[in-house]
Amino acid sequence: MVAVRVSLQGTMPGGEKWSINPVYGPTTTETVTSAQCNTIVQAIVSNSFTSGITPLWSPTTQLTGVRVEARDQESGELMALAEAAYGGGIPGTGAGALPYQSAIVFSLRSNFVGASGRGRLYMPATGLALVPATLRASSTVLNTALTGVAGLLQEIEVDVKATLGASPLCVWSRTHFGLHAVKELRVGDVVDTQRRRRDALIESYLLKPYVGAP
Repeated sequence: MVAVRVSLQGTMPGGEKWSINPVYGPTTTETVTSAQCNTIVQAIVSNSFTSGITPLWSPTTQLTGVRVEARDQESGELMALAEAAYGGGIPGTGAGALPYQSAIVFSLRSNFVGASGRGRLYMPATGLALVPATLRASSTVLNTALTGVAGLLQEIEVDVKATLGASPLCVWSRTHFGLHAVKELRVGDVVDTQRRRRDALIESYLLKPYVGAP
């Protein structure tokens, strides 16, 4: 089977780069071509970018491009790929100024039990203004961002489905060689760091059921 990895890529001041990498699992095809990847990536960059996410970024944090990879689900071997750029980039609109590694973590939850059924997207939070009394993100901002991320993931799923057929958003488990459909998104109110979670703080979560492409 095939895993379709969609890498949303961006930049920060000084040449720093970031990415988030949701995965989709086609259910009716076992092969994907570079031409199909190109159709998907062009569809993604042609969409109007979902609002609600850019307030997390400072104006110097930008979304610049998309890379779509088709990989073998079990081995991870690259089968096909395509890339496209957002013309001019999409800058952040946040008024805050947090360090490069600051991130809000969106957790992906499937019905598969254990860590193999959970995934994370580390969204840059360089423009997030924290609540002074708690040093946490406000629930209002997070609720808007959660809705925005859900909308973005759904839009991408629609684009993948248009070319490859039903392709739900998934958690890709390299341990169990499986793709597990995402059923819920979560976001916590503690600012984290890219590639490493905070362990000592107990977070308050907002939850949203994930509904895939119709």
